[in-house]
Amino acid sequence: EHSKESLLALEVNLENIRFAWRWAIAQQHYEKLEQVSKHLSFYFDLRARLQEGIHLFQEAIDALPKGKHQKTLANVLVSQAVLYRWAGEFETVAQLCEKALSLIRPEDNPRNYITGLDNLAFVMEHQGDLKKALEYATQEYHIAQQSHNEELVLQAIKTLAIF
Repeated sequence: EHSKESLLALEVNLENIRFAWRWAIAQQHYEKLEQVSKHLSFYFDLRARLQEGIHLFQEAIDALPKGKHQKTLANVLVSQAVLYRWAGEFETVAQLCEKALSLIRPEDNPRNYITGLDNLAFVMEHQGDLKKALEYATQEYHIAQQSHNEELVLQAIKTLAIF
């Protein structure tokens, strides 16, 4: 999904992407944020620019109207949580993912929901609660199966294999 060419395109156009992100926030085109947040999270993670990504996502989180655009908020929270995960801030990861998953149902966005569960499983494993980690991983697997998305099922199997 993230080819070398797409990462290079992100790198070359990062300043324009930042501008477009902030424009979407200012114009309240929140669905645009949802479309690119996962890709930006992957980019900032791969390039080890975690704090930069965390701050960019925080701009959107702060701007989203309270009680509205729950799906977009959940998506941005999970994308930000991925960066906090690699920064080693596990309590923050858990808080962000729990909040995100409380805002949506699995069928609203299976990929996002599964990523949230995956992060929670990772945090529980890190904290030594393997039983809870396995519960999250199992829930992730069941949702992936229901989505009929082979990529999500493989991701869930990989998480289950850890436990």
